[in-house]
Amino acid sequence: MAQLSPARKMALEVTAAVRMRNAYAHNLIDSRVNTSSLNGSDKSFASLLILGVVSTSGTLDYIINRNLNRPTDVRDNVRDALRISVYELVALEKEPPIVIDQGVELVKSIASHAGGLANAVLRKVARDIKGFPWGDPAKDDRALAVRYGFPQWLTERLIEELGREAAERFMRTSNEPPPLYIAVNAVKANDAEVLRMLNGALANASFTDDGPIGCIKAENSANALRSPALRKGYALICDASAQTTAHVARFMPRRTYLEVGSGRGTKTILLQSFAKREYGEQATIYALDKHAYKEEVATKRGQLYGLQNVVQVTGDALELDRLNLPRRFDGAFIDAPCSGIGTLRRHPEIRWRVTPQSITGMADLGYDILCSVASHIAYRGSIVYSTCTVTHEENEDVIQRFLDTSLGSQFFIQPIEQCRYVSVPLDSKGPDAHFVVRLMRRG
Repeated sequence: MAQLSPARKMALEVTAAVRMRNAYAHNLIDSRVNTSSLNGSDKSFASLLILGVVSTSGTLDYIINRNLNRPTDVRDNVRDALRISVYELVALEKEPPIVIDQGVELVKSIASHAGGLANAVLRKVARDIKGFPWGDPAKDDRALAVRYGFPQWLTERLIEELGREAAERFMRTSNEPPPLYIAVNAVKANDAEVLRMLNGALANASFTDDGPIGCIKAENSANALRSPALRKGYALICDASAQTTAHVARFMPRRTYLEVGSGRGTKTILLQSFAKREYGEQATIYALDKHAYKEEVATKRGQLYGLQNVVQVTGDALELDRLNLPRRFDGAFIDAPCSGIGTLRRHPEIRWRVTPQSITGMADLGYDILCSVASHIAYRGSIVYSTCTVTHEENEDVIQRFLDTSLGSQFFIQPIEQCRYVSVPLDSKGPDAHFVVRLMRRG
């Protein structure tokens, strides 16, 4: 009898938790895998399996179902285990005998009676995948979706939005590990100091043009995370595109701003850092988020990063008149709700949770928030509207829909580096895909 590897057992526990709790894989890797007693290589292998299975779960089910007489007969916990073995066979191209033996033990560990089923299915899969992806990805949308582990409807949507070549590049890149970007917190430190501290921890870090001034890329993520620069609040982990969107806002001292969707305060830190860097002082920011539990987190982070003049507010951006807020703001930064398709490397489970209907719902909500905020912007004030998705429905269409209203007619798009919109593409070894536009209210 083969002995079940601890890495596979851990991968099963975590992927099952992602499914049952609708949780995020990276969060569970941090809380369960990285804090476990597994050795370094087992932690790495378990993390690889978890992220791979979560990101391609629908395609793995498609492959499993191809090799079952009645797919509905397989219970969810058995399917969780089968996904891991199928991922090893298809994506990691591991030797079938080892994978099948481990797969059988994995299934038996949670359903002792299903060992025979697992053995039969995995042997069929090992033969079946010789024809993977069962079509020409250059012409066949289904084959392209299967090849990169995407839902077919989303594959077709990306082809429509980006073109086939760019869509395939987007899908391929979405399956790669994301780079680690770090932002200097100019409120507490200078660029040279932070870089010196990171490289003192052997992070192999350097400044990059992927983001605005103060954006650092670290090649050795593990060492970078141990740097005192992060612990002391001299710098923070943040994707380069997110840094860019905050830099576009350019909040100024002695003016009052509204930040919508402030969450844990990452963008608040960036906004104040850029204000300090460019103007020598921090701005006055009302940081609004709908979820009360995030207020305490954001407050504590603000203290660590040396923020001043930040008022944390819990409330709905669609009901600004009911909140204890100024009547008018000199500007606003809207981190709009969106599908998050541009961040699939960091949130691999999104591709199987998002639907065409949820995209439309996010676009409608973003539009409603934009209209609500716009009515509170002073003349000659600005709104920076940002998302981390690539669909026109959530980005350009929302802006045009707003501009076509009587309220929207009081605003115009102020170009950013001679572009109406900034759409950061998803490139290998580069930042996540983001969208940002700056609207100005007429005087």
